[in-house]
Amino acid sequence: MKPVVRHWKIHCGGFWHHFIDFRRVPKARLHWGYSCVIELVRHGDPNVRRTNFEELIESAGGGKPVLVRELRHNLDEIFDRANSRFRWRRYNVVFNNCEHFANDVMIGRRRSRQVYYRTTQSISSVGMAALAAALSIYPDPPLDLALWTAATFGFSAIMAGDFASFVVRSMMTLKRLERRRLAREANSQATTSSPNTVVA
Repeated sequence: MKPVVRHWKIHCGGFWHHFIDFRRVPKARLHWGYSCVIELVRHGDPNVRRTNFEELIESAGGGKPVLVRELRHNLDEIFDRANSRFRWRRYNVVFNNCEHFANDVMIGRRRSRQVYYRTTQSISSVGMAALAAALSIYPDPPLDLALWTAATFGFSAIMAGDFASFVVRSMMTLKRLERRRLAREANSQATTSSPNTVVA
């Protein structure tokens, strides 16, 4: 079997737990023996621990692991980077969770798609709530307020990767405002053109 290091994730009731599998890295087998899977956990001292694949799957509820990526080059460098992380005591669900750790070990970049997507979804929800609140309070909003709410929602939608929804909703809002403007003009013209009624 060719040497390879694998980054796995397994679903654990509402979130994905990420871990690194060094079982097919000779240097890891030489130094770590049978426990060639490493993970960052919330509780522990230190937070980075070694275990074996079967125990980790069982402790995670016995679900089916999903392969995130596998690398076949620079395995010694990846092993050395992992070995230097065992004294970490900095678990943080937003800034340093198990996915941050796995990506840092594998590619040298601490990032978490789970945190990114959940954060941007929250931002998008705030933007939609702001737009809805503004239109409910001001059915015919002034231009500056309309632009501000549209900008707020647009930024949140773009951050959430939902630009298509932003375009559709913006067009619907503009059409609604245009219909209200035309209705006001029609009512104004009807009022000014109606003759005065004289009561005898």
